[in-house]
Amino acid sequence: MVTPAILAFPSGYEESRARFRQLLERVRQRWPSARLGQHRLAGDGDLTIDWLQAEPLAGRDQVLVMTIGEHGIEAYVGAALLLRLVYDYLPRLDPRRTGLLLVHAINPWA
Repeated sequence: MVTPAILAFPSGYEESRARFRQLLERVRQRWPSARLGQHRLAGDGDLTIDWLQAEPLAGRDQVLVMTIGEHGIEAYVGAALLLRLVYDYLPRLDPRRTGLLLVHAINPWA
């Protein structure tokens, strides 16, 4: 396991979102065209639903989808698992055949 232990659980939404956005560079090491998307929620200050999307490099055999933050406190666990996925499991996937859709805080109010 190479997940940075100090970053396993974020202190809150803003830290979790910033950490998620920083994962783009790590994902681009294997999926060079990976990109971040964002949907700003109207009327709620700085709340966004962010996603990281990466198309497979060759075929379109499969896509790995992970969403976190639907129900309150589970967002902390989801953020830790998302970090673990990117650091420990994405290197095991074949970027030629596997695409990614990682969604952070699908419910930022939670």
